[in-house]
Amino acid sequence: MLDRSSKNASELKLVFHLSELRAPHNGLDIVVIPTLGAVDAADKHRIQCSWLKLLVASTDEDVRVFIFKWSVDIKREDVNVWQQLLYHGRVLVDSLRQARPLETHRRPLHFIVHGLGGVMLKQALYLAHYDYPAIRNALAGIIFLGSPHLTYVDDYRWETWRLLLKLRHKDVPKNILRRTDIQLLASVCDKFNGLNIQIPILSVYENIPTRIRNPVSIPLFHTTEQVRVDRRLATVKAACEELFGADEAHLDLGIAAQDTPLFKRLVIYLRKAPLVSTEVVTSAYRRLELTIDDSDMQSRTGYTKSHAGKEPSPPLLEVEAMPQIKHVLLPCYSLEHNRNEKFFGQRRILEQMDKVLISSSPISDSNMTPRTEVKSESAEASTLKTFVICGMGGLGKSEIAIEYMHSRKSEFDAIFWVNSASIQKLDAGFRDVAAKLGLQDEESLLNDDPEATRDIVKSWLAHPMRTFGADSPQTQAPVNWLMVFDNADEPEMLENFWPPGGTGSIIITSRDPLAKNGIFAQRTNKSKFIGIDISPMLIEDAAKLLQNVSMREDEHGSLESCIKVANLLDCLPLAITQMAYQIQAMHLSLEEFIEYYEEDTANFHEAALVSGLTKQQTIAATWSIEKLDPTSLALLQVLSVLDADVIQEDILLTGATKIQLDNYPKTRIEYFNARKTLMKSSLVSRNVELRFLRIHRIVQDVVRQKLSTELLRDVYNGAVTLVSTVWPYTDGSGSMATDRLRTIQQLLPHIAAFRLFNEVSWFCILRSSENILLEGAKYSALSREALLAIGDQGDARRYTKLLSDSYRYSGICSIEMDGVGAKEYCEKWMEMLIEQITEHQDPTDIYSLALSYSEYGLALMHIKEEQEALKSFERSCDALEEITPPGEAVYCFPWKHRARIMNYAGKPDIAESILAPILKAREKKFGIDDTVSIETSHLLLCMASIRHTQGRDQEAYELERRSLKTIKATAGERSLWTAQTQYNLARTLITRNELQEARELLKQAMVTLGDIPWHKPSQARVRWKLGRLLQYIGGQENGKEAMVLLDRAMQLRHEIAPEDDRREAELTDDDWNSLIYINHR
Repeated sequence: MLDRSSKNASELKLVFHLSELRAPHNGLDIVVIPTLGAVDAADKHRIQCSWLKLLVASTDEDVRVFIFKWSVDIKREDVNVWQQLLYHGRVLVDSLRQARPLETHRRPLHFIVHGLGGVMLKQALYLAHYDYPAIRNALAGIIFLGSPHLTYVDDYRWETWRLLLKLRHKDVPKNILRRTDIQLLASVCDKFNGLNIQIPILSVYENIPTRIRNPVSIPLFHTTEQVRVDRRLATVKAACEELFGADEAHLDLGIAAQDTPLFKRLVIYLRKAPLVSTEVVTSAYRRLELTIDDSDMQSRTGYTKSHAGKEPSPPLLEVEAMPQIKHVLLPCYSLEHNRNEKFFGQRRILEQMDKVLISSSPISDSNMTPRTEVKSESAEASTLKTFVICGMGGLGKSEIAIEYMHSRKSEFDAIFWVNSASIQKLDAGFRDVAAKLGLQDEESLLNDDPEATRDIVKSWLAHPMRTFGADSPQTQAPVNWLMVFDNADEPEMLENFWPPGGTGSIIITSRDPLAKNGIFAQRTNKSKFIGIDISPMLIEDAAKLLQNVSMREDEHGSLESCIKVANLLDCLPLAITQMAYQIQAMHLSLEEFIEYYEEDTANFHEAALVSGLTKQQTIAATWSIEKLDPTSLALLQVLSVLDADVIQEDILLTGATKIQLDNYPKTRIEYFNARKTLMKSSLVSRNVELRFLRIHRIVQDVVRQKLSTELLRDVYNGAVTLVSTVWPYTDGSGSMATDRLRTIQQLLPHIAAFRLFNEVSWFCILRSSENILLEGAKYSALSREALLAIGDQGDARRYTKLLSDSYRYSGICSIEMDGVGAKEYCEKWMEMLIEQITEHQDPTDIYSLALSYSEYGLALMHIKEEQEALKSFERSCDALEEITPPGEAVYCFPWKHRARIMNYAGKPDIAESILAPILKAREKKFGIDDTVSIETSHLLLCMASIRHTQGRDQEAYELERRSLKTIKATAGERSLWTAQTQYNLARTLITRNELQEARELLKQAMVTLGDIPWHKPSQARVRWKLGRLLQYIGGQENGKEAMVLLDRAMQLRHEIAPEDDRREAELTDDDWNSLIYINHR
């Protein structure tokens, strides 16, 4: 527990007041929140008396200045640093309430906050927004001085937060910022963004590096210099935010020496503050007074505007033929869906709905869509109470409505659920309402047309009577009813089903965000409906929902694993629930699910394992992507490969005519229509003022998974074209121009999204069959092209990693194909790794360098530099032995390559001495013939080759059998490596006179090799071997086939080695092997 008497106590202190209060509500209150440890004995005089007094002296306003002193104890074990920090945010709110009594509530409130104090303030403002309106309405401006702001958990820049701690504390442990802490801090920043605060915000970032001393035990690197909070890390992306770069290091931002550009910028801000503050605060209190005045009049008089001068409404149901009283069947609960006992989170939304649908005096909430005038729903007795829930499929709109009608059942006499997906379903729903209320008998329901039933139900909803007929009582107890129009994705269809009046409650769920304020709302005499655009769940709620539904609460580390899964699923409720049931059904641990999900995401999204869920209700089917028109689909496909959060529309429009992608919108009208379609389904949302689109990440995943390799390439090419068109290329003269840098900042997230090029390239390498390896080469080249085009404008380490990976994958692709450029690519890869290791000593880079020596050796083998290749393989082995932990399996390929060279050099015993210990160690670690990876199958095949050279053919045969079995299990039936093993086993089978099996294996290998250009030598060899085998077997048909095969083999050979004019009969196995790259033999 934290308390104010503890070592890390906090205090709000009035440090000076320039003039007496002329009127308590006039003037300004400024609250200064220093960074960690800034208000100590050494800095106290400078901070409190120097720059602040000079700053506020620049205005003649009545100014009070408070300083919020705070500290944390990094050695506390019961409550960590970040929890202490956020606790101070709660204390700040309480302190402000005490320091600002009622008569000062309208004094505009400004904050100047430095460094890590920023997240404390964001926590305080979030709490005040919902619980302390006096603080919320007085908030007039914020200055953030080097305050980091991140909302994405998996952002590499979280390390900055730990480094900021090190500026004031010597012994800050590396694990002080755990993933759960990051999630907590990210949630606070995200909630702050969600407040959508419309006040001036000045975010100051650093242009000068800050020095941090490292422990003296680290050789060569005693200090590091780096800009701690740069422009990207400082921005809160608020509507009224300005960014300012200060030529100061991080700690100096809190001093703001006189005559510096930073001090002058703060003076400008403060001089503008009085006028802006008055407008902001007056507007806030005007909105508050409208709500208070209206509800106050109603509570004191019981009189509402809607009753004034109105005659009693005539009854709408005429039943002259029924002199007896007819009773409506009440209570009536048409609860079409069972309650979800595992409903979790979203309680705040239910409470918002209560304020609109039940409470006599609903309170305006910032998360609701505001109306033009805020007033009590009961202020107009004939007004329906309506709440609209908008959002894309899978966010849980219907689940919220179901939970609401079940949990609030006692508040209503009747509840109806109407599927609103079509006119036919709406008619069916109203027919069901008429039957259950007893408004029509069965015969009438069968004979009357739907419009008659519709009118009867609408009339009752407008005047809901308990009884009607000639002797019906004149006064009846009121009937409270609730109707849910579910799946109203075409809200205009509701117009003919909308009650003409009454005081009932209506919930609408719709994918169309315009359902709240579109034409339909205006036709029902509302400028707008109250409602929400629903967002994904908070990460904590999503993780707990997954934990609960999957019943994995008792699994070790389950909450942390659930947070990982929730992040993978982007906190989408449908995805969370569906995956939880799959975890149960497939008996998976959470860690197993993470592994399999990343391997086969598409199948998980297509599966339908939830009880009662059809194939049409799975994640992939929920958004009906296949039903989109071609132009909208093409636009969505391009959006799926760009940065999800902010996609500037200039990118999508400027280069539209250059993009080579079928159906992509080339004109503005085509684009506007496609955008309208996507927005209507809530697949994307749009910021109208800033003109950018946003798309949910899991939508991107599903769209990309549905693309073929060829179409995925075309979509990526198109995206690169669009971004390249608006990229501010320069000849160097204007490289640092402000406009250019601003444009680059906007485009960088999309370039970062292209990191997937490298990932796709690696996938193609691992699946090196058919022409997919060529796709891998293209993707790595695209990655490099994009990165080299933009230069190092972002984080240098991230940029270098992406660029070095592109050289790596280009080199590997070239090695596996024709070897062209492989040596140069590998050399560049090694060069960049060595530079990074020299600077950072990152273990990942050190390991990659060991691997690069092996790949470089393979590149040298392409150009026949065997001795240099052997040295490179040996260097790789030495490095891997040094860095591989004891008991772990070493990466075995460089040993295999060394053994192969020795064996082909006629030294099989030396080859065996190299390979045998590695194979034995692997068998000890994983067991015999493991399928953990492809490595064992390669070792077995290499050992078989050694055994053949030694004359131990039976052992070789057994090893080849084992190799084929394991390579099929790991690489699949159609990989190059499988074909290679099939060929070698077939050769052995021929010597054993097992001809039919040898024939089948050679045919399979020939099919796998196909007509891919870089496999031409292997194609020639396998055709020659199969042709010779068929000749040996004999028979007319075999003879004809053999001639075709041998002719084609010789044709390919002449293309590969045109100088060799020998006839087919003169050639041996060794002649065909010599054509083939050593690693493919």
